[in-house]
Amino acid sequence: SFQDASDVFLVLTALNPFVAHFWLGLGLCDKIRQDYKAALFDYSMAMAVDKENAFVYYNIADCYYRLGQGVSSEEFIEICIEKCFHSDEYQELEKEAKKLKEKLKMKF
Repeated sequence: SFQDASDVFLVLTALNPFVAHFWLGLGLCDKIRQDYKAALFDYSMAMAVDKENAFVYYNIADCYYRLGQGVSSEEFIEICIEKCFHSDEYQELEKEAKKLKEKLKMKF
């Protein structure tokens, strides 16, 4: 279950808070449970550890979008797209980020 996964990631972040993927995993669990404020905290910790990971910025933008905070969402989606630029690793993420950017334009 997501609660079990969340518990595991919580332990992992306590054991080693300097692994961004642990924070990302915890954030995804919180996001799936629609606890967007908790997910924002988790993703902020991931960003503090790894400022180059475009997935972090996308997920922060998505949480802000779901919380109705369009300006903050737009700021982070722009950073995400910038991080994706010229990176084969992030091609699919860049497409998703551009879709979210379009949704932002339509909603806010």
